[in-house]
Amino acid sequence: MSSSCGKKWLLLALFSVAGCSVPKDVAHLQPSDTPSLHVSVQNALSSQDFQEGSWPKEQWWDMFDDPNLSFCIQKALSDNPSLKKAEDHAKWAGQITKGKKGLLFPELDALAQTSWNYLAKDSFIRSIAPTTPPTYNEVTIGFSFNWELDFWGKNRKLFYAALGKERAERAEAAASRLMVSISVAQTYFDLQAQLAKLVVLGKILEERKALYELHALRKVSGLDNQIEENLSQESLYSIEKKILQTEERIQTDRHLLNILQGDGPNDSLMISSNKDYLDAFPIPKEISLDLVARRPDLMAQIWRVEAAAQEIGVAKADFYPNVNLGAFGGFDSLNFDNLFTWPNKTAGLLPAIHLPLFTGGKLQANLGAKAYAFAEAVHAYNNDVLHAAKEVADQITILHKACQQCRVQDHLVKSKEQNYLLSEQRFMQGISTYLSVLKYSQEVLEQELVAIDLQYLRKTASLKLIKALGGGYMTPQEIPTPRAAG
Repeated sequence: MSSSCGKKWLLLALFSVAGCSVPKDVAHLQPSDTPSLHVSVQNALSSQDFQEGSWPKEQWWDMFDDPNLSFCIQKALSDNPSLKKAEDHAKWAGQITKGKKGLLFPELDALAQTSWNYLAKDSFIRSIAPTTPPTYNEVTIGFSFNWELDFWGKNRKLFYAALGKERAERAEAAASRLMVSISVAQTYFDLQAQLAKLVVLGKILEERKALYELHALRKVSGLDNQIEENLSQESLYSIEKKILQTEERIQTDRHLLNILQGDGPNDSLMISSNKDYLDAFPIPKEISLDLVARRPDLMAQIWRVEAAAQEIGVAKADFYPNVNLGAFGGFDSLNFDNLFTWPNKTAGLLPAIHLPLFTGGKLQANLGAKAYAFAEAVHAYNNDVLHAAKEVADQITILHKACQQCRVQDHLVKSKEQNYLLSEQRFMQGISTYLSVLKYSQEVLEQELVAIDLQYLRKTASLKLIKALGGGYMTPQEIPTPRAAG
């Protein structure tokens, strides 16, 4: 080849890779750092509702000291079908990764082939060699070798992209485990609360029955009119309606809790009596530093960013020459009896170079698509990081206020109980009527219902804060260093 012709081919090659550039608005895009949560953490630690501690443990439910809750969560993590599906999907991604890793190594195949042929009378071979028999059987046995020399790192980047996706799927599976365990605990606590409320509503029902009977007697005695009796009866119907609604919720909670555990909706359940935990909630002092590594959803997203960055490298490598080294060797003969003799050996070497020169903009479009897929993944991650920080700050505030409301409600219940005791004393001394006693008794019971709801609010706020802090997840892999797309 002449020197001028070689220069032309070199210019064509350089021109073919000239478009190998990432759009400017993507070239230096990187994931954001976690926003500071210093103020929220300091305000929380300055209150009596929080204490400085470590991140939630993997078995975070132990903090509630409820063996039945622990059993329900562990059974759900073992038998829940949606978790098994997520885990199997992560295993599927692992197999895809192994397949991409195989591209980094040479390929060796064994070949055994036989072919029966019939030559036409006027075919080329029989025309020049009439003594050639019309039928023959050709047997070939040997090995073929193929190796794509990964000069530009294309296959390596394909492997790392698949590895990033696999790690994202495993992090998603961990996020699913956390969601299921939180859902189990939330349903369990709601069931506890509804069972406790049903007991209190039963007491209110008995007292309203007594109140209705008392109004009926007072009407007969001319002390009340029909309106007081009707109002008392309406109050009785109202509490009966609440009892029916509570019983319905209890049944649906039981069904849901069983389904989350992978059981039938009507299987038996063991539920502990409703109780509130009194310990201050432990939170780490520097949440922002490790929040990404502790949140499986954030880790899944950052691994997607890493995979998208690697796919940009794959798209860039498509602009460069593809070099393959192929070879074959074995034996070939028309007669099987002398197939494995030295004169019937056969071999070949097949090196190949493929250089794209004109693709109609296909490679540039593919690179641009991968670049904007990377940008989309980065923006999704940045959005998730902001919302994760907000979720932590919100749940710290909600839990703090729920604890304060519980304390205020305890004071209110005690105040109502004192009023009830005073009304009893006044009734025993003949100063007030039994209507007053029933009125203050019902006020106590109604405030007990509010206290049960606030206890449930505190528990659910604790669960949501545990979830916001990652629920004991710790990434098993080193966090990838955020890279620019260019």
